[in-house]
Amino acid sequence: MFITHQILRCVRFAGYVYLMLFAVAGMAENLDADQKGELKVQLSSFHELRGDYTTDDDEPLTVKIRSKMSGAYDVDVRFLLDDGELQAEFDLVSESMVLDGQNYILNAQQKHALGAASQALSRYLMAEYNDEFPEHSFLAVQMLAYWSKAPNDFPIGRREIETR
Repeated sequence: MFITHQILRCVRFAGYVYLMLFAVAGMAENLDADQKGELKVQLSSFHELRGDYTTDDDEPLTVKIRSKMSGAYDVDVRFLLDDGELQAEFDLVSESMVLDGQNYILNAQQKHALGAASQALSRYLMAEYNDEFPEHSFLAVQMLAYWSKAPNDFPIGRREIETR
């Protein structure tokens, strides 16, 4: 009975997360489809993703993408760019998430790079996993798109969200 309850809680929380993230899924679609840049994936498995997306600008910018599933219910997503780090932690058992931008302020080029990285990673994962890619990778795609739409001159702070 306890395990059934935990599974139902996990499924319900995942549903809430998917709804929230699908709401921002269209955000990255506003970017040009002809984006130039290169995604290099060093590791892609059902437990971990490591890759870099580099823009094809006059001054290239690299976004380091890291996502990892710890155990069956914890997901950690991190993006490193220039001197900033954006982190999202999801706990599917307690139905909570922590989004932490460490008060980093993204400039226009960085936001553009995050959106382009979201699109590139989504295309890669769809080809690699036939639309059934790992949950941690899905969350990485969605969080890239989410943070690509951060308000101008806005320090991205820490938010703790619990869904009940």
